Amino acid sequence: MSKYSLDNKRLYETREINFIKIFFRILLVFIGIVVVGLFVIPVNDVVTYNYGEIISKNPEINFKAPFEIIPRKTFVSKGDRVTKGDTLMEIDNASGEFVTIFQQNKSIDIDKLNIEEKVAFFKKQIELDSIQYINNRKKITNELRSLGQQAYLLNEQIKIKRNKLSSDSIMYKKEVISLIELRQANDDYLTSRSQYLQLGNLRSQLKGQFSSLENEYLQSKNTLEIQISDLIASQNRLDQQKENVNSKLETREKSIDIVQAADNRQFLISNLDGVIVNVFTQNQNLSFINKGESLISITPDSESFYARARVKEQDLKYLKEGQTTHLKLDAYYYYQYGPIKGALSFIPNRKEVDNNFYVLIDLPETQKLNLRSGYSFKGDVILEKMKLGKYILKKVFEQYDTKMSVQEVPEKQTGDISI
Repeated sequence: MSKYSLDNKRLYETREINFIKIFFRILLVFIGIVVVGLFVIPVNDVVTYNYGEIISKNPEINFKAPFEIIPRKTFVSKGDRVTKGDTLMEIDNASGEFVTIFQQNKSIDIDKLNIEEKVAFFKKQIELDSIQYINNRKKITNELRSLGQQAYLLNEQIKIKRNKLSSDSIMYKKEVISLIELRQANDDYLTSRSQYLQLGNLRSQLKGQFSSLENEYLQSKNTLEIQISDLIASQNRLDQQKENVNSKLETREKSIDIVQAADNRQFLISNLDGVIVNVFTQNQNLSFINKGESLISITPDSESFYARARVKEQDLKYLKEGQTTHLKLDAYYYYQYGPIKGALSFIPNRKEVDNNFYVLIDLPETQKLNLRSGYSFKGDVILEKMKLGKYILKKVFEQYDTKMSVQEVPEKQTGDISI
């Protein structure tokens, strides 16, 4: 082999070794970057939902006739802007129902006031009877105690007089005292016994009064409590009647009021700021409107939204109220406008009618995008931030657990009979 060939061979081997060294260094750098990235790069662990919808908290309101009315004059037309307190329409109550219900409402208030006064009177009577009962008990107790003391002293006197009578009888037999003195001692003894018996009768009467006093008090109290209970039941019935009457007086939507003027004219008054989008007179020429028919539709000026998203049932265990979620609207290109941030406000406990679980999401009042009710979206719920390595390990273990759970499910044999 020539010297030239040997030099070429050495040059080729040197280039090959240098290439291997460079490749190995690049590989080490790449591995180092990957390892560092596993412990440094943060990622979001998320739960994904594929469908959601933007919902308005204060959508367009359709106001309906609360009773049969005759429209006299309409002060607004479609497209007009109205503010709170503006007069929308002058109407007449075709059946006089409004006036009748208004009078019925006042009558109910008067009846309720009378019942409240009676209940207060009966409660005060129970309180006074209780005070009187306590005072009478104390009085009879003191009298019984006093009679007991008198009976004790009188009994002691009877013992003394009985002993004296016995000794006087002996002395009379011995002719030491006269018959008059003996009779005097006997009269004193009999008088004391008579007084003792009278005290006993008086004590029995007082004990009877004591027992009857309690019975009379309890009977009177029970009678008053029954009357109070009946009055409260009547008051509850009146409350129910008043609730029904108020529901008839109010419009089906609370943003419109019916105001009765001094000359018995009635007006529809707006209680919100918005734009008129529909008025009945512009669509049909009616001189009479039935109860429940549409009068005016108003779109509010200020509108706020919340979101409703469908989630998988296996993801519910990871969700908590307050977690951040990113909404990717179908109406806006995500990589140009970015997501809308929200927070979970409700986690469902059961499926809805369509056999799906839906979470509710609070959205900020101010948005960089112009939202509309009905916009659809998809997005993610951020569970937590973690390092890339931990995230990969978690996903690997989740896949392993899923496969194991699938394998543990017993296959149904063809010969089995399920009931």
